[in-house]
Amino acid sequence: MYARTVKGDLVPYSQIAQEIIEQKLPPSMKRRLNALKGHVKELLTGLSPYLLFHNPDHPMEDVYPLSVVIANGEELSAEQMFLSTAAGMLHDIGFLEEYWKNEKRGARTAGEILPKFKFTPMQIEYVQGAILATEIQQKPKNIIEQVVGDADLGNFGRRTYFWWEVDALWNERIMFYDQIPADQRPSPDKLTDKLAYYEGVERVVRGHDYHTKTAKKMFDECKEENLAKLVAHIGQMRRIRGLLK
Repeated sequence: MYARTVKGDLVPYSQIAQEIIEQKLPPSMKRRLNALKGHVKELLTGLSPYLLFHNPDHPMEDVYPLSVVIANGEELSAEQMFLSTAAGMLHDIGFLEEYWKNEKRGARTAGEILPKFKFTPMQIEYVQGAILATEIQQKPKNIIEQVVGDADLGNFGRRTYFWWEVDALWNERIMFYDQIPADQRPSPDKLTDKLAYYEGVERVVRGHDYHTKTAKKMFDECKEENLAKLVAHIGQMRRIRGLLK
């Protein structure tokens, strides 16, 4: 099963994840996850249409399936996989209420949702911790947080969608500029300067490391390729900008 999740794109993560869930989780967990999935999908229809990257497909077609695949590769227990999957579904639920630093709001919302699906207080705590651990400067404290954090940034190591997602995030920050706290808000000239934005992306990608062996195997090589292309693109933009002076 894991061998099918080779580096690169067009891998049907959702299909692979469903097969893993069917094989690895007991019926009671599968029923609760299916019920939670339907509820979260309905909630996410309320997301702003201007969330070009953080749209419903990001958690439901990308992060939650990748959480399952990575959890399987790390040979997690059924309960650890169950909690990783739930956290992957819910990790962006905070975007329903706020844009910037939404993880805390998302963790609170998860705490309100999960008791309805018979999650215990301890299970809820693990899911909330994984949601909080998806902040861009990730500092996971346990394997569940590592799995979900790696799933959330799997796009760094995928060929097809890397550039689209980078540009989608740039457009999001422009559309939600007024929701960024003043002391953390980039100046208008930098926000609208795509070269400066790409330079910021380079710093983030260069400083990032996947936490799990599975994610490293899946994404590291392609992430380095994406970084090299980004650096070349930045160099060309700087050269062209120099011609305008």
